[in-house]
Amino acid sequence: MGCHAAGRVTRRPCHAAGRHAASCHAAVRHRAAPSRGRPSCRRPSRGIPCACVVAMSEQADRLKERTFRFALDVVELTRTFPAEEPGPTVRRQLAKAATSVGANYRAACRARSHADFTSRIGIVAEEADESVYWLDVAAGVKLTRSSELPRLQQESCELTAIFSRAVGTARRNGQRRR
Repeated sequence: MGCHAAGRVTRRPCHAAGRHAASCHAAVRHRAAPSRGRPSCRRPSRGIPCACVVAMSEQADRLKERTFRFALDVVELTRTFPAEEPGPTVRRQLAKAATSVGANYRAACRARSHADFTSRIGIVAEEADESVYWLDVAAGVKLTRSSELPRLQQESCELTAIFSRAVGTARRNGQRRR
């Protein structure tokens, strides 16, 4: 959706062209205005930021920060792995999967179409699930004594649940468009 930069809301390309794309609201439930019974959002093409776009942007920003923090924390954790096998293999695979979650989520947020978003968010869910696997391997073979491992396992499970649900929602919304 929109991005916040120094307190400003930037508009998506469909808004810059002076039209309000229905796709901008595909994944957002509108609240009815109390007195009029119609959506409370405004069309950005009229110069007023859409409240639902701003709310989704804030949620997207929180997930971007959360996935970034997850990647940094996993990289820190992998530094505690031993130099002998399977340490290097798990370190490499876990670091690749965990950092890919955030990178691919950022790419999904910049998708140019609904199909592109659905595809990219699917990759995010797969990478989050792969992170769960490699963290479980690290715990199973006791690669580290770090107290952060259980927290990161929980975080990876939560991220997997969030993005798996997003994939399902995106697919459902894509079917409604056809």
